[in-house]
Amino acid sequence: MFVAVFILPESPKYLYSKQLFQETRESLAYIAKFNGHKTDMKYIFATEVETDKDKEKRLLSDNG
Repeated sequence: MFVAVFILPESPKYLYSKQLFQETRESLAYIAKFNGHKTDMKYIFATEVETDKDKEKRLLSDNG
């Protein structure tokens, strides 16, 4: 089990929950490569995209 800690990548679900999107993409690419699939690394996660409403809220909270 000690060896697995250093060899296995972090879970994509864990990385996504921590909003580490680039690391999530890398973990998914590693898993896909291990399973013999090609990856194009063009994942865009829904929480990564900031809507106009979200941007307005963020700007108001930064200025407020």
